[in-house]
Amino acid sequence: FRYVQDIGPAGPDKGQGGRYLVLPPDYEGEVPEFYFVVQPRTYDVWVFMRASIAKGLETAAKNVKDNLRIYPLAREDNPPKMEFISASGKSTDDLRRNEGGSVDHYFGPEAPEGFEQNWIKTKPGEGWFTLPCLYAPLEPILDKTWR
Repeated sequence: FRYVQDIGPAGPDKGQGGRYLVLPPDYEGEVPEFYFVVQPRTYDVWVFMRASIAKGLETAAKNVKDNLRIYPLAREDNPPKMEFISASGKSTDDLRRNEGGSVDHYFGPEAPEGFEQNWIKTKPGEGWFTLPCLYAPLEPILDKTWR
């Protein structure tokens, strides 16, 4: 794992909103203006994001949904609509589990045979982005009324 770039208040846009362009390590073409360019050393890139919950969880979720846009540069003039799918409250009882209890999730236009219950459909020919939330603090945690 190697750090590449901060976004938001710690990033070059200083939390004012910005357009980031992630380029492959061997890219040598023209770079459009008005982007904060991020060029990792490898093609193995993980994106970790979090939203400020200072004004509540619903406000944070709305901010992400209203402002996050991820699309190929070739679609810059007509970016596809972002689709957010919430897995909150979904049952995990029917997921196929690995030895030890971990779960593999599959993303793609077609479900892999035998793993349909662990599959999340994507649109063929379009990019997609997953923003996992590995923890889910509820209001009692945030306002400390759990004590």
